[in-house]
Amino acid sequence: MINVFKSNQLNSQSTSELKAELLKRVKGRDTDSLNTKVQYYKNILTPYIEELTQRNPYPVVAEQISLVLGVWTPVWSTIPFHDTLPGRNREQSYQIFHDDSYYANIARYTPGQNTFWQKLSTKLPAIDLMVMQKYAVKDNTWYI
Repeated sequence: MINVFKSNQLNSQSTSELKAELLKRVKGRDTDSLNTKVQYYKNILTPYIEELTQRNPYPVVAEQISLVLGVWTPVWSTIPFHDTLPGRNREQSYQIFHDDSYYANIARYTPGQNTFWQKLSTKLPAIDLMVMQKYAVKDNTWYI
């Protein structure tokens, strides 16, 4: 599936229209396989991302740090960690950026959504997995 855009199609839309269209296009697609998500990003979402990147009011990456600090709930992700185990509770998965150059991906998995977890569900109400990493900005680029 390839979506071809004329550059003036996206240029003529407002930033808020582009953001709304991007959110509309990913709605309900977070359960797709990782490969499907990557292809969807490459073939459908890339023109939106590129256009919004050009409109970014904070093009200097170092100025973006204060904007990303805090807790984020992903609406769509190609982060493989999120789908490591079946049964992820999408409403309880987060990214947390802290001002000491660390960030965490946290995902909650609820037993009982497949056969493996059903065996453990009486003993484990939920499993939270967290991966912590460092982030940095060098040469106007994020390093995560």
